[in-house]
Amino acid sequence: MIQNSELKTYSVQKCTNCCNTLNKEGTSEDNKIKSFCESFITYTLNLYNDSKINSFVRSKYITYLNYWLNMELKKENKTVKNFMQILDQHLKEGSYEHVVYNELKDKLFDMDSDLYEELHILYNLYINYNKLDDAIKERELCKEHTKQCVDFFNKGIDTYSKTNTSKFYKELVNFWIKYNKVKSKRNGCKDKEILDLPSVNLLIPYAKDKTSKKATHSCQTIKGCNINVFPQRNHLHENTLKILTAHTKYKKLDDESVDENTCTKYCEIPNPLEKNKEAFNLLLAKHATNLEKLSNILTDTSSDDRCSYLLYWTYDKMLSIFNKSTDISQYHSIINKLNDTIIKINTDLTSDKTCPYLISRNIDEWEKEKDMHDYFKNHQKISECNKAESGNCNQYCDYLNYINELYMNYINVCCTCYTNPTSDCIDMCPNYFKCKKEYYPPDLISKLGCPNTNTNPTKSADEVFANLIIDSDVIRKTNMPYLGTFTKLLSDPFNAIMLQGIASIGFTPLRSLMNKKKQQKNISTNNSHVEPRKKLIYNSESPPKKANNKRIRVAYHSTN
Repeated sequence: MIQNSELKTYSVQKCTNCCNTLNKEGTSEDNKIKSFCESFITYTLNLYNDSKINSFVRSKYITYLNYWLNMELKKENKTVKNFMQILDQHLKEGSYEHVVYNELKDKLFDMDSDLYEELHILYNLYINYNKLDDAIKERELCKEHTKQCVDFFNKGIDTYSKTNTSKFYKELVNFWIKYNKVKSKRNGCKDKEILDLPSVNLLIPYAKDKTSKKATHSCQTIKGCNINVFPQRNHLHENTLKILTAHTKYKKLDDESVDENTCTKYCEIPNPLEKNKEAFNLLLAKHATNLEKLSNILTDTSSDDRCSYLLYWTYDKMLSIFNKSTDISQYHSIINKLNDTIIKINTDLTSDKTCPYLISRNIDEWEKEKDMHDYFKNHQKISECNKAESGNCNQYCDYLNYINELYMNYINVCCTCYTNPTSDCIDMCPNYFKCKKEYYPPDLISKLGCPNTNTNPTKSADEVFANLIIDSDVIRKTNMPYLGTFTKLLSDPFNAIMLQGIASIGFTPLRSLMNKKKQQKNISTNNSHVEPRKKLIYNSESPPKKANNKRIRVAYHSTN
């Protein structure tokens, strides 16, 4: 999972060069796709390199980006799937834009008509709400904006009656509350006219009572489930892993009992008695319990490490549940529910106890990422094997050779090293890969006297890391074309509205990306040395404080 960097220097022009191949014929249609490709890549690069955007906010941006993709592609009679296939063919594997795209692509999909309609209504509600708010501030006419709010709210009620989507209902209620607050400012309107929305007051307590009773019953049922509900998943090196550091942490997460109150407060259990759903339901409840109590469960572990252990514990449980032959799209619901729970719990935790990660849908990478993560956590214990009086170091040899092959496949993607004025490496995959020579597997294999089964000649750590070095002066000098790229992107009327308009829609628009236009000198000229990438988790030494009280809305997904 890519995390924020204090500054990631890159050439937007270079990263969008791949789009040029989409316009070989020079047709109007090809040119539209080329332009769309450039816009998409520019958005995503800024989205993953703005240090002010944390993982919670990013999830909301991505939800909006998915809606934007669907809307724009519909105009050209194309689908998100079509567009992803085009990018798969034209993005250079291993390039930075390819790394960012891989992180993002499993979160983008073709929306069904119901979800698209719900998001379209929410989009228009908040566009007109913001126009109304601006009209009040400027003492202009309000009637047309307030009429649009009422019209789209009525459409929302009609749509909810058909889809019966609980999250859409909640978003309509949230908008109703927000709209009625701004009504008190009606005297600011030149025409002093703000229309009333249809009342939903009578539905709010009913919905809360219904949800609470259902959640309590579901969580009481799940509480009695045993950890053995999860199908057994045996790793090729299971016997070795069982005696290492990471396994002891995962065992503690296994052993924590479901907290009924936590489950009731945060989880949305579909049906606790539905056949073949026991493992899904238990995962939702145990994950919520583990997240809320994580600092007490893994007391001897840093904040960063606690969160990464919980993330890969979750992936492991999901791997045991998912059938590899099953289409991952069928499981969007469970992933959405986990991510919603993560956001809800984190907003209630103090900042030193939060875990700002989200569950990826890229199931093909879960196992390999977990294996790399666990290697770095297990490294110290393995390296101290020959110091132990009864240490049997040979038991690690097969495992280390497996890790060595995996490591070599990841290092070029996960590590970027720079020179000038000093040498430094950035962890591009900070959740599961550390770009430090001390973790180089061949050195550990040699230290323990294990045979190296890699058929390729073994290079030293210095040689491997030397191949990762690029001169940051070269990167800096290629960034100047960026000056016009984002300006062109913002010239699109829809994007201009989007950047101003939907701060409260339940997903955040790409508002702060607009600031890139003002900050472009920071990207292109001011920093010849790239600062180390920020860690995933808040610094464990930061003083405990309550998370921002400003409500962070759950990234909107259409799940009942």
